[in-house]
Amino acid sequence: MRGRVTDQATGRPLSGARVTASSASDTTTADGQYRLTVAAGSSLLIRVVKLGYVPVVRTAGPAAIAANNVDFQLVRRATGLDEIVVTGSAGATEIRSVGHSIAQIRPADLPEPIASLDHLLTSRVPGVAVLPSTGMVGSGAKIRLRGSASVALSNQPLVYVDGVRIRSDGYPENSPQFGERSRGTNDTPSPLNDIDPSDIERVEVVRGPAAATLYGTEAAAGVIQIFTRRGGTGGTVWNSQLTSGVSYVRPFGPANEPYMRLDPWLRNALGIGYSLSAAGGSDLRYYLSSSWNRNEGVLPNDLERRLTVRANFDVVPLRKLKLALSTAVTNNDLSNTSAGPNAQGLTQNVYRGPSNATGVFTKESLDRILAWDLNTGIEHGVAGVTAVFTPDRSTSHSFTLGHDRATSEIRSLRPYGFVFAPQGILSTERWASAVTTADYLGRFIAQSGSLEGSIAWGGQAITTDVSSVSGYGEGFPGPSDPTISSAALTLASETRLRSVVAGVFSEATAGWKERLYLTAGLRIDGSSSFGSDLGLQPFPRASVAWVVSEQDFWPERLGTLKLRSAYGEAGRAPGVFDAARTWSAVSHDGKPAYLPLSVGNPLLGPERSAEVELGFDAESNSGERRASLTVYRRTTKNALLPVAPPPSLGFIDPQLRNVGTFRTSGAELAVAATWRFRSASLETGLDVSLNRSRALDLGGTADFILDGVAWISEGRPTPVLIGPLLTNPDEIAEPVVDENHVYGPNLPTHVVGANAALHVKGITISGRAEYQGGSYLVNSASRALFGQGVHPSCESAYVMLAEGKREVLTAWEREWCVSATVRRDGRIVPGDFLRLRDVSVTVPLPGALLRSRRASFTIAARNYLLFKSSEVSAFEPDMGGRDGMFAPVRAIELTVPTPATISFAVRATYW
Repeated sequence: MRGRVTDQATGRPLSGARVTASSASDTTTADGQYRLTVAAGSSLLIRVVKLGYVPVVRTAGPAAIAANNVDFQLVRRATGLDEIVVTGSAGATEIRSVGHSIAQIRPADLPEPIASLDHLLTSRVPGVAVLPSTGMVGSGAKIRLRGSASVALSNQPLVYVDGVRIRSDGYPENSPQFGERSRGTNDTPSPLNDIDPSDIERVEVVRGPAAATLYGTEAAAGVIQIFTRRGGTGGTVWNSQLTSGVSYVRPFGPANEPYMRLDPWLRNALGIGYSLSAAGGSDLRYYLSSSWNRNEGVLPNDLERRLTVRANFDVVPLRKLKLALSTAVTNNDLSNTSAGPNAQGLTQNVYRGPSNATGVFTKESLDRILAWDLNTGIEHGVAGVTAVFTPDRSTSHSFTLGHDRATSEIRSLRPYGFVFAPQGILSTERWASAVTTADYLGRFIAQSGSLEGSIAWGGQAITTDVSSVSGYGEGFPGPSDPTISSAALTLASETRLRSVVAGVFSEATAGWKERLYLTAGLRIDGSSSFGSDLGLQPFPRASVAWVVSEQDFWPERLGTLKLRSAYGEAGRAPGVFDAARTWSAVSHDGKPAYLPLSVGNPLLGPERSAEVELGFDAESNSGERRASLTVYRRTTKNALLPVAPPPSLGFIDPQLRNVGTFRTSGAELAVAATWRFRSASLETGLDVSLNRSRALDLGGTADFILDGVAWISEGRPTPVLIGPLLTNPDEIAEPVVDENHVYGPNLPTHVVGANAALHVKGITISGRAEYQGGSYLVNSASRALFGQGVHPSCESAYVMLAEGKREVLTAWEREWCVSATVRRDGRIVPGDFLRLRDVSVTVPLPGALLRSRRASFTIAARNYLLFKSSEVSAFEPDMGGRDGMFAPVRAIELTVPTPATISFAVRATYW
């Protein structure tokens, strides 16, 4: 008997589905085919099971069996209770026994081509906010899971790839050293962009300490675990993808200057990408892939060229030993335009119009800035091997050893004759980051009657080394291809940092009749960044999961319901030298000397975040209706706050102390439904995230300002924007100002995402939109232009002022269009916006057209701003800029907004 298993919505063949009839069974191949040897002349009960799909049980009659056409169409499901997850638990665990929330994203289930990991995470998981920095190529986004967990440390989540920790914070900016920090690109590339989305099998996200305890000292901001594709048994299956598209900036200014004077320099940026993979195997399973992308930016000098190669292998050298090897190498060459709050950069000078630093507002004059070469070469390699030894059916031991190494070679050249530096300036930096992972997990599983249980134990060590050597030179003798040593003035610096975090953990789970599960665990960590008196830090966890639908009283027609509750603690380690007393090396009278820098704190320990989660997961029997709700409360104690030391000590920098207490609470709702018609189906989904933060206690320290624009204030959101509020903007009168108005939080408090996909005869039409609201931003970009007297929104007011007619101006115009009196602590605006994240149409192509077994064509549009507050008349609410992923505060800066994109993709499969 033969047949085929396909996805009901898309018609795509499903490999790896298990088909069972009587005592015969088989697993479907890459084209969805299976073959069973059964007796002829009788009916059979056939069961088809695949993770991520609703199981199907059907009776096949003798005629169908004889005709070899017993086909099955499976329906996708969001969270089957028998599906396996890894993140947040000690090893692979069925979802039914997990007491915390966990989200999964599978790129193969998405119709549109995925541009980057940031794109993959955007508006797909409640509680995950992806906040872009700028519209420049290579730019990295801030990722926040349930808001910010710290005001002094990084809030980027931990990221693992196939069990190996990789760098999740951004690469260094391409900016000159030695006092010129604002010069350069004013943007931060992201190592997450080095991961080819077509290599990703799935992503698992845990959003807080209740689920991240087993990751210990550095997991308070959450964990993202990426699993790449692996080979399967059978012949080689080839997958190819060709992507091409154009990116362009939509109007972001007032009607009289829709592009804020930047339009002569903006361009329609072309992008093209190729990817090819091969997977298969028998005793040795393999997955090999390569991708190449060339992406122009919307600014003149922006260009990215990225090459990625991956090789994954799985082998069973001994009956009880499995080895999995994962490797990937990325080479990324970036060229960027000088931008941001940069007095020598293109964007700031263009936005300033006639007040630009060249003195002449013409394209020819400002084009001279484009002679500045800003080049960044990034090489990123990740390698890991996992050995799983199972001496018997109840015991397993897993060892993972991995290494993530990233290097960045930065070169910033203002050549001889440059408009703002006639003798030339060259800055170079060679930066390297290495993260080494060593991980052991042991597990014992036992079952007796209706009781089952497991005990897990293990240890982990993470070593991070970061080093940098930089040089700076000014004054070259003439036109040439200069080096640092050829400059008249040269400076150099070197930094080396190492941090080590090591811990042991244990976890026990007890289950009863596959319906009630209790879990308890503990991790104990030590860190080289702790103060000398801190010792080891414990992080406990506990959870309960109750599959109510397994109880006898539960009506079967209501589908499945799981109630869950979890408590867990995780931390955030201080910086490498935060606990140590440090000194700055200087020259005094031609002799080496030291000056006090940081007083240090031998009692410095990690921030500790404790979280409580409550929620449920529900699903109809058909898998066509799904709902998940989680409410949580996270309390961060021992939060690190900067406290000014006594002046008599002579130290400049504030001392970090574990004195703060912060609280974040919220709710996450995800509902989805599939509607079936005679020849079509419609999938719909709605995600809602609510988040509220508050500073409970500052440990006796005074309120302080963060990043120059936002406040940490007891009893208020963290951070909160406080500043002048104009109460009579439309009146023709003098401004009436509430000087210290409390606006609200800087991060979104409510995020709503909606998606839909219509499947008709193999054609898929899909769309996804996201609304972010409840936050406020400092519009630093507009404030700078108001202060220069060149903001396009004040064009008519400037004419009136020149004619001495101030009395005809509104209060708003008198407040913001009189450059001499523009406030430095404004302008604060709502950060609300609505974006169309994706809309796409996917059409199947005849296999003969590309000589393939399966092919499709997709046209997609991405990142269209549909709404922003009318108070943001210039620029956009998600223009971050300079500090990018590192930024503790969101602000609108003098950069370029994230462009909209139209792309085309052709995908084909061969075997």
